[in-house]
Amino acid sequence: MSLRTKIDPPNNLRLLVVDDERGARELLRDYLTEQGYSVDTAEDGRQALERIGRLAPDLVITDLRMPGMDGIELVSFIREHSPETDVIIITAYADKESAIKALKADVYDYLTKPLVLEELGASVKRVAEKHLLNRRNIALRRKLVEGHSFDRIIGVSPQMQSIYDTIKRLSESECNVLIYGESGTGKELVARAIHESSPRFDGPFIIVDCGALNENLLESELYGHVKGAFTGALYDKVGIFEKAHGGTVFLDEIGVTSPSFQTRLLRVIEEGEFRKVGSTKVTKVDIRIISATNEDLERKVKEGTFREDLYYRLNVARIDLPPLRDRRSDIPLLVRFFLDRSQDIPGPGSMEISKEAMAMLMAYDWPGNVRELENVIKRAAVFSNKVTLLPEDLPEKIRNPSIQLPLPGKHSLKEIEKNHILRVLESTGGHRARAAKILGISERTLYRKLRQHRIHK
Repeated sequence: MSLRTKIDPPNNLRLLVVDDERGARELLRDYLTEQGYSVDTAEDGRQALERIGRLAPDLVITDLRMPGMDGIELVSFIREHSPETDVIIITAYADKESAIKALKADVYDYLTKPLVLEELGASVKRVAEKHLLNRRNIALRRKLVEGHSFDRIIGVSPQMQSIYDTIKRLSESECNVLIYGESGTGKELVARAIHESSPRFDGPFIIVDCGALNENLLESELYGHVKGAFTGALYDKVGIFEKAHGGTVFLDEIGVTSPSFQTRLLRVIEEGEFRKVGSTKVTKVDIRIISATNEDLERKVKEGTFREDLYYRLNVARIDLPPLRDRRSDIPLLVRFFLDRSQDIPGPGSMEISKEAMAMLMAYDWPGNVRELENVIKRAAVFSNKVTLLPEDLPEKIRNPSIQLPLPGKHSLKEIEKNHILRVLESTGGHRARAAKILGISERTLYRKLRQHRIHK
């Protein structure tokens, strides 16, 4: 081996040297320690497994031929259990077969004995530079993400501060999350913030409305299908779970799913695999599931309409979003936010709101929550020709909160339902998808009820 020359390391890389020859092991340890690295050693593959589990090294330098577990077997273990760890193989028995095995095992470098220490040092330095660059990129992305993850979740109330704290605690986690909240409380925004603050921030974030599709279409969308799987399946289709590999899937309205759908979803969560509709081939995926509901899933579990094992898999971490009526102190901030977004150039000179109009907004109960408030403010801003919103710019139901649904004793249930649907449609400006969300039903169910009640809005 050659004379030792100091090579300045770009960072304090954690190394593990594995060699059954004590002299070679100690020589490499001393040389790499002099280079400024933190170095541990192991005398064989079995001991290396214990060190890897305890120390989580950035780089493993291992001899190829060792008793018990050889270098290739050790690399296979590392690839499965610690994929971010790089490996350099050193061998005195270089041949084509071992080189091919090392290449297939995705080792960082393959060096032969007699070893030139400077050659090893240069290779280790390249690994260190790669890890430093990765850490800087992650830190930079994290800094950018922190500035934007919460930019649409508005509120300074104690309830919202608790939500922010929970999202931050979940930022380094991979666990599944279940979000509870009434329609319009911002469940999708919170799910997106969790994703963007997590280690998966640069992966896909795909939203699935479980209540908008029937079971067969939902399974085809999530799992994909092969050509000929059913009538109309004219080509292979990649499903959402496969598209979301490395990212997050947000399952909204999870409470409306069928028991058979829940069974298939449970396997995806437990095994990380699924079969496309019409296929026997297993597809492996790495995804995080965030789900949301406005239903009482614990009650549904007791009733037997929601799988208990799936409930606990989804509910590893739980977030309860408060309705807007329970955090009225946030209404002025939300109004300002929506007014600014309704203007082409927000800032000085943008639309204001009178104290009287704000008082009415504060007094209203907001059954449609933040989504309903957003719609009211946007409509008022569009149709008002003034620089300040006044009470007359607000809907009648907000100006006159005494206008309520008819009492059950005076009207039939059919009339009460019809009036309630009309009221919600008015609050959303006739937007049927949003109205369905507020009503807690699918769009298909809403269209059926509109036909039943002969509503043509």
